[in-house]
Amino acid sequence: MTEPGKPPIGLVGIGNMGFALLQRLRSEGWPVVVHDIDPQRCKAAKALGATVARHAAEVAQHCRQTLVVVVDAAQTAEVLWGDHGLHTQARPGDVVWLCPTLGPQDVEDAAARLAALGVTVMDAPMSGGPLRAQQGEMSLMLAGPPFVLQAHEALLSTLARQRFVISDKAGDAARTKLLNNLLAAINLAGAAEVLALAQQWGLNARQTLSVIEASSGQSWIGSDRLRRALDNDFAPRAHTTLLAKDSRLALEACALAGSPTPGLGQMAAQRFAQACEQGLGALDDASLFLQAGGQPEPAAAQDEAAALRACTELAAHLGLGGVQAQVLGRFSNLAVGLPPHGMVARVATGTARWRAAEQAQHEMAVAQALAHAGAPAVRPAVSAIAGAHRHLAGPHAWVSQGRTWHISLWQRAEVLTAQPEPIAAGQALAACHAALAQASLPLRADWGMFEEVHRLLDDPYLLHQGAAPDDVALVRHLTQACQQRLHALCPALQALHGDAHLNNVWATPQGPLWGDWEDTIHGPVEWDAACLVAGARVLGTEVAWSEAALQGWWQAREAQGVAPSAALLDECVLGRTLFVTAWLWALGAAQANPERQARLAGRLAWLRAQA
Repeated sequence: MTEPGKPPIGLVGIGNMGFALLQRLRSEGWPVVVHDIDPQRCKAAKALGATVARHAAEVAQHCRQTLVVVVDAAQTAEVLWGDHGLHTQARPGDVVWLCPTLGPQDVEDAAARLAALGVTVMDAPMSGGPLRAQQGEMSLMLAGPPFVLQAHEALLSTLARQRFVISDKAGDAARTKLLNNLLAAINLAGAAEVLALAQQWGLNARQTLSVIEASSGQSWIGSDRLRRALDNDFAPRAHTTLLAKDSRLALEACALAGSPTPGLGQMAAQRFAQACEQGLGALDDASLFLQAGGQPEPAAAQDEAAALRACTELAAHLGLGGVQAQVLGRFSNLAVGLPPHGMVARVATGTARWRAAEQAQHEMAVAQALAHAGAPAVRPAVSAIAGAHRHLAGPHAWVSQGRTWHISLWQRAEVLTAQPEPIAAGQALAACHAALAQASLPLRADWGMFEEVHRLLDDPYLLHQGAAPDDVALVRHLTQACQQRLHALCPALQALHGDAHLNNVWATPQGPLWGDWEDTIHGPVEWDAACLVAGARVLGTEVAWSEAALQGWWQAREAQGVAPSAALLDECVLGRTLFVTAWLWALGAAQANPERQARLAGRLAWLRAQA
């Protein structure tokens, strides 16, 4: 909700950091006008209540102060000086906050050119990452006129808990940020090399990292990145290309200033450049561990114990005392019981590396809508304890012993040991579809399942998980063709479960209950029907149950007055098989136990027959 009296803030660039800033500003009631070249980002921004502008010039028409949150100098120049750049509509008295990590000379040049138009540039690079930005806990380094800082204290206090005023000269904050980032690159390169060496010496890498964290070799970036690297988590919070760019810019600034070239900085810059050349640039910079020869380690019992500890800590924080956390199931993620409170925590483990926080937030919105409609689905957790939070579900990003855990809380259902009755399970899925068709939900990109497949296939790390390049190319080709045929069929689209198979529906005394909505997407209902039967039709597993469940769903949809499409169903079976194959690679199935390897091999054989 927008608070009266707050002026509109321009925001150009809503990637990882820009979108986090948007979330922070909207949560604090600021009106925001955004522009980004990615239409899906703009669509998500509009769902948060932002106004979407066609270009940067239109942002300047509406806003007297604009945050520029793009990646580099080239993008910044386009925002400022392009045909539809800010300069075409900027007015005397406007303020432009330059938040990317830029070379000092680029900042000084921009400040001088905009000053001729009566526009003030604030040199304002950021530090802290998207999560801290979303919470208003990031840091800002600031250089520019003091009167601007005083005039915009309300905005600055919303964005950043820590603000370092470097000087009144634009360019000095950029210099400070480059020094920080050069040291970060040095620390990360050294930490990655040392931990890879520990593995080569036959030491326990996790234990070695714990020793370092408690000793003189500790660095924040080393702990943060290498914990994720050991967990196989290279989802890009900060792409490797960014520190490669920043370390290069720092060396260039040394040359311009006539300073001696720092030897360690030069070596770190070379390491990051080599990592990018090796195809790791699109991954998180934790991938420097791979470049140094390190190997991710499979989740161990100590990781499970750490997850239980995190759940217990979160429960206590939410006012749920006396919890004795216990593992209920080990699937792609971890299911943890929280007795005596009748709740289950789902801890993102296998999928956390690949999915952004927005997916978990959308899942919770879908689950709340289903609960409100009384649909047969697992419900988000609430508390009746006096003084405790009422809505506890989350999703929560809980930090325990230096590691961030993504946890959502759910009401625990009484689950029977028998399989759910298949026709009733299909009917229950149709009831969920009917409820979601009427629900008011945040906007989501259509056909999100294919967007996720492409994101997985485009990730260079997939090859480290044992995916053969020829098979990746086959899946990519079949996915593109399947998308085209599905679009040609012009189906109606709505919110879906996204992963509606036997293991995600449970028999309860009240009837079948659908759970695990983390794959929720926007597509045709036939996609969920395909999830019911794809395994049976491709691998020959659970054929009788799957076909009976499909029959129950089909009949229920017809009773709702909506006839399903057999052609859509067949095409969605192919799409579902492609989706599962990409995820099996992502979760390491090619290097996993024989059963999972056999499922992957069976799907690949079926897909080759479709080519």
